[in-house]
Amino acid sequence: MYYDVNISPDYLKQDIWRLEESEYQGFCMNRVVRPGDLERLGCRSPELLGTKRWYNRVEVVFEEGEQVGYDPKKATKWDLFVVRMNGTAGMDRLIKLQPDMITFNYASQGLPFKAGLIKTAIKENIFLEVPLRESLYGGPSGVMWMRNVRRLLFITNGKNVVFSSGARRFTEIKKPGDIAKMLEMLGVTKRRAEEMMLNPERLLRSCAAKRYCYRDSIVHSVDEGLLKRDFILSLYRG
Repeated sequence: MYYDVNISPDYLKQDIWRLEESEYQGFCMNRVVRPGDLERLGCRSPELLGTKRWYNRVEVVFEEGEQVGYDPKKATKWDLFVVRMNGTAGMDRLIKLQPDMITFNYASQGLPFKAGLIKTAIKENIFLEVPLRESLYGGPSGVMWMRNVRRLLFITNGKNVVFSSGARRFTEIKKPGDIAKMLEMLGVTKRRAEEMMLNPERLLRSCAAKRYCYRDSIVHSVDEGLLKRDFILSLYRG
């Protein structure tokens, strides 16, 4: 199944109903915050009408050169915990903190990805996000986005790479098939591109296991929200 794990909190309310027409099974509503805001930020899941599944996500932004750090134990109160880096310095420390996913500012500057660190993140089952919205409006930022994404795909071959929309309106949400075709244009094989479209589901399943399982066993069967219900408890329903 397909999921879009990055819908902007500024998404047009009058466009919400159109998501019912999409091929996506569910979405993550994103909250972008600074590190100091984490302590006082609530983590309620979005309550939206319709048949689609909605999960909560928080994205903590660290500026280039800023000390990377947060309490990993508190990060799991959100369904999806993401760190955005406006550079690559400090990535070694960030990997040790084990966020669910790392994203970058692909459009602003050339990102000197270190292949060793990227591969270490993947080995630790950390996902790497590429928001598509940054590429939609062309210009120099679109060219820079393309260069950085090509480099990331060259290092990873698409493993643990998640393409999301970051959408603020329905027209910014691309069909999975269209994203797969774009990936082929970036040098990814057709089979690999199709596999990558399932990475968001793998990500959410990984998040659920990290929060509600221990040594491959469910901790208890109490319903603790949609993420656990969809990706853990559903496996045990008769």
